[in-house]
Parts: sequence; C-alpha cells; structure tokens
Amino acid sequence: MSQNAHSEKYRFQTEDRRLLDLVIHSLYSEKDIFLRELIANAADAISKAKYMRLQHPELSINPEFEVVIKCDPKNRCLVISDNGIGMSKQELIDHLGVIARSGTHDFLKDKNSSSEQSLNELIGQFGVGFYSVFMVASSVDVISRSIHSDEAWQFHSDGQGEFSISASERKTHGTTIIAHMKDDEYLHPYRIKHIVEKYSYYAPVSVYLESEEQKHHDEDSSEIESESTENVSWKKEKINETQPLWLRSKNNIEEAEYISFYKEVGKDYKDPLSWLHGKIEGSSDYTFLLYIPKDISLMAWQYQEKPSRVKLHVKHIFITDDSLLLLPRYLSFISGIVDFQDLPLNVSRELLQEHKTIERAKTALTKKVLSHLEDMSTKETEKYNEFWSHFGQIFKMFPAEDPQLKEPILPLLRFPSTVTGKGHWTSLSEYVSRMQPEQKVIYYITASTWDAAMNSPHMDYFKKKGIEVLLLTDRVDESLMNYLHAFEEKELKSITLAELDTLSNNDTQTEDDKNDWSDCCAALKHKLEGKVKDVKISSRLVDSPCCLVVDHSI
Repeated sequence: MSQNAHSEKYRFQTEDRRLLDLVIHSLYSEKDIFLRELIANAADAISKAKYMRLQHPELSINPEFEVVIKCDPKNRCLVISDNGIGMSKQELIDHLGVIARSGTHDFLKDKNSSSEQSLNELIGQFGVGFYSVFMVASSVDVISRSIHSDEAWQFHSDGQGEFSISASERKTHGTTIIAHMKDDEYLHPYRIKHIVEKYSYYAPVSVYLESEEQKHHDEDSSEIESESTENVSWKKEKINETQPLWLRSKNNIEEAEYISFYKEVGKDYKDPLSWLHGKIEGSSDYTFLLYIPKDISLMAWQYQEKPSRVKLHVKHIFITDDSLLLLPRYLSFISGIVDFQDLPLNVSRELLQEHKTIERAKTALTKKVLSHLEDMSTKETEKYNEFWSHFGQIFKMFPAEDPQLKEPILPLLRFPSTVTGKGHWTSLSEYVSRMQPEQKVIYYITASTWDAAMNSPHMDYFKKKGIEVLLLTDRVDESLMNYLHAFEEKELKSITLAELDTLSNNDTQTEDDKNDWSDCCAALKHKLEGKVKDVKISSRLVDSPCCLVVDHSI
C-alpha cells in the first residue's frame, strides 16, 4: 500500500533495536500466535465499543460487532478488520509505539540486568502482542477510526525501527490491519481456519473469514475471462463459536451436549466416565469444565510427551495445553477447559509468568476433583471402581506432588485384599470396619502378582486366623506405603517385617520349643552366614517350612 505524501514519520523512542528484534524473533515459540494476538486485540476493542454503547447511547455505534479476516493472495495481504472502538491519531502513536516507552533503552544498556527472565517481565508491561505480526509480515498498515471521530488515520511500519502516520479513510469506527506477508503460508483459507480453531475458536466475538471464490461459466461461453477480477467473488463464512459450553448455566446444558463437547475437546470417541462443571470467584475469577475419561487407552500413548490434557483459556482465548500448571501429574488423566477472566500474562500470551493466581487455582481445582471423586466413591460405587481400575496406579503417585493432601486422598485409595478376592477392591475404611476386635494394625503385603501374594509363606498365619491382608501388586505400592504410615489411628504394617506382632499370646513359642530347635537354627545360620542376620523359629508359619522377613533395625 502506497504511503501518503503528507505522512509524518516517527522513530520508536528507543534507538537500540534489540527490543523490537526480541519481540519479533524471540518471544514467540510459534508463528501462528500472531493471528491469535490480533484477534484478541480486536475482541478487546469490540468489548470497549460495547461498553461505550451502553454509556453513550447518543453515539452512532454499529451493533453488529465482528472480526473479519480476509485472505488476499493476489495482493499478498492478510487483512484483519474489526468494528471496535478504534483509535485516533494520537492513540495510534501511543498504542502502537508503546514498545519504546521511556526507560526501556536504559534497561537494555544495562548488561547486568538484561537477563532473559527480567527482559520478558519488562516487555510484558507494554502489551506488544501486535508486533508479533512482524514474524510473518514484511510491513503492516493499520487504518483506524475512533468511535469519537469521523477522521481515520493510517499507521505504517516495516518493523525496522520507524513508523509513519498519515490521514486515511474508513467508513465506520474500528481498525483494519493489512499485513503484507513475507510468503504465502498464511494466505490459504484452510490455514487460517486451522489457527482460529486452535486458538480463537471461542473468542467472545464472531470471527468471519473472507476468501476468493471463482465464478463458474458455461462451457459454451464465447468469452473466457481468465485471470480477470470479474471471475472472482468473495465468500464470507463464520469460523468460530461465540457461546462456549463451559460459560453456560449447568441447568441449561443437556447431558448429550456435555458428552459431545468432551469428544471434541478430549479427541475421544468414547463417552466420558464423569465430569464436573463450575465457577470459582474471589481473588481471581475462572470457570472450569473437567472430564474423567472412561479408560486410559486414549492417553497412554501420549502421556509421556503431554502429561496434561487441560486447556488453559483467558477470556475464551486458548493459551496452552502442554503444561502441568492447573492440575498435578497424578490427575493427568483429567481433560477439559479452565477459562480465566483476569489472569495476567506476559507478552507472549503462551508463557505464563509464575503467579500466585495459578498456584491458588491449581490447589482449588485439585480439591474440586478430589471432592468429586469422593462423591462418586460413595454414591456411584460401580462407576468409581471403574475409574480406579484404569487410573488407580496414576492416582497413587500423589505423595510425590501433594503430600499435604494425604487426608482427603486416603479415603479414595483402593486395594485388593484377601476378603475382596481377585479383581476387586476395598477402601481403608471398609478394611477398618472388618478388623477383628483385638486387631490394632492394618496388614498388607507387596508382591508382583495376586498369586504371588496369596501363596507367600508370610500369609500362613493370617489365613489361619482369618485376618484380612491388603494385597499390593501395583509397582507404585511399595513407595506409596513408605509414605502411608497410619489410617484412622491404625498403623499400616507389612506382614514381611520381622518385628510383626501376632494377635494372641497363645501363638508365642515356649522356651522349650525354642530349645528343641536351637541346634537346627544355629546350623542354618552358619550355612547362610553373610546372607541372613539370624534364623529363628516362628509362630507365623502353618504350611510353609520357612520365610524371609525384613529387619528394619539393620
């Protein structure tokens, strides 16, 4: 686009181009982000226009708010227009030149403070998402008309340290960004659709795509207008959804809608096992819609690369789904949406700064999920057992991340036992309710398989006495039990321990019994010297000749 002869040229206030180069080339990990930034800015401008319409009904404001993206491959331009609040000449200078506010240049000259972390935080104060467009554009024109004026102004820059402002024309209030693209990558409608569907599908404003549509001619037409603009028309289609399911009232959402949304977000062909939907208000406002899958098959292959499946949104704009910001790893099977209304971001909108809001949200959401699982365990036992069969091993990893949540998590744990039988589980509460009157300990054994546990010599005594034993066969159980020491004031103890107490003094061997076997024990101890600490007779064996026990005093 040619520049007006009367345009006024300006330099970005900082003479050092490092800052602008950093914004364009370093702060964004994906070039696609530029479109998300421009749509988010347009949505903000429209939100301000809506507010102005309420406050000043006398203003002539177009009530049909929208963002229109136009692919123009012939002119190698991508055009993004909105009918938001618009900008005056001075606002164009202030807002689009904000990257160079005073103090930045001095900061960059200070080598001692120019760490990447500090630099990101400083730039983040200026809201320079607009400049991400220079990742894909060689130059940019911005034509804007303020809602308070009939005059339009044009900003032009090639991102090389200068910009110009000149008078222009625009029929209505709002802003049009004309990006002169470096290549054709972002001039294909399907490419634009893909980016919008990923990042801005739930933007709080209607987003339309305009693209060329070739006219069809009769085969017997005597005149063929190849490559003529008369052969081209423009089609306009809406490419986003402005009413996110998670922002609607739960009372107005059908179960089928929840299921359909899960399949879309979770990329799963099966129905979810359960879900929880709510809103938290306080120091930060956010809405959540979280799903528990029916089984682990979908996430098993991608767990290592992307342990988190919860998408973080801010004001409906997608930010990230590749971090464990919002739920701990032991709840990584959860998928869904968390949408913040006031979460502060750094310049990239994708790399969240360490913020107490996130920490508080993670704690609150974790407790919400645990509470939901507790309700399921008491009110929908079969469904909870199905959940545990698929996700129990992952869930047992909680001590590594949330040792402080032991109390609410303990009732959710499930283990097979000698009472439940193979393939079934019991809770610790149920175990305690079945304990024998004189029993003061919750007994367990760790083994590689159910059969190995049941056939262990250590089980002889407990089978004989009818004492229930938890059979721990998951790989994580041994480390879990190093963390779980008691439940409801009942000590958890492995039956493989040497110092294990039996329930009755009648089981204690007499001195005569010990003397009768003393020579045999001494001979075995000598034969196994260096391999065992001691050899003793035991009241814990019934059908097995011997067993090995663990002495924690070693």
